[in-house]
Amino acid sequence: MSISKFIISLFISIVLIMPTNAAFASQNFSPINNHINSTWLWDTSQIIKSSDKILNFLSSNNVKVLYLQIDYSIKSDVYRSFIKKASLKGISVHALNGSPDWLSDGGANKEKEFLDWLTKFQSTSSSNEKFKGIHLDIEPYLNKDYESNMNKVLENYQKSLLDALNNSNSLGVSLGIDIPFWFDGIKFNTKYGTDSLANWILKNINNVVIMAYRDKAEGNNGIIQVASKEMALGEQYGSKVTIAVETQKSVEGNFVSFYEEGNSYMNTELSKTYYVYKDNSSFGGFAIHHVISWMNLKK
Repeated sequence: MSISKFIISLFISIVLIMPTNAAFASQNFSPINNHINSTWLWDTSQIIKSSDKILNFLSSNNVKVLYLQIDYSIKSDVYRSFIKKASLKGISVHALNGSPDWLSDGGANKEKEFLDWLTKFQSTSSSNEKFKGIHLDIEPYLNKDYESNMNKVLENYQKSLLDALNNSNSLGVSLGIDIPFWFDGIKFNTKYGTDSLANWILKNINNVVIMAYRDKAEGNNGIIQVASKEMALGEQYGSKVTIAVETQKSVEGNFVSFYEEGNSYMNTELSKTYYVYKDNSSFGGFAIHHVISWMNLKK
């Protein structure tokens, strides 16, 4: 074959291959915001100062669920107004609360206070003004007694979750919780049995958010790897597992958050994660922690 014919044949081959490669690139790095389902709002005063800005941001990113921290100093009518506006944009608002202190002696009263407040709120609100779920972020490993009496703290944690589950069922709303990805390595021995904490949680709680706070999808210590055991447990027990990532600056190192890399890089890594887990029946999409840092994240 002459050199000229070889060059022409090579050119034709490249042209024929290009659409396939382009389609592959498009598939693996497509916009991911259709699969970002939820985020947190910790600074509740923002629903007074910046409600429209926040809701417009959530809507533009196709976020369907907002975990809203409950602040008892804010009047119920403010919550009702915000929830109503959110519902018009197709956004459900879940009542967010929880603290390691709930697991200390007398701490159960703080959980009861929250659940009593929520029960009263729901009973005095119209359907489009009600919270659609309860979301707990308790983090038992931060309790002051965890190191010295882990099983007691974990038993209180398990009871706290079951109490919240009973209340959510009574109110007719969902219950979701946040847990770190390493709970599969925590073993408990309490009145609820002996098992890994992740296994017990995924068996008993239907909606779990895994704090898979890493800034890369692939490889050792990447999002895909650190979430893998909980994803498998979710599939085993029929629980929904949402994979959460961090956007605020972390003091734990520059591998935890997408704060340094920005939004575009984050979306690429989430796309890679999505194509690994999209066929897992437990996969509930992604959650971004948290809405204010996400809004301020560089492009």
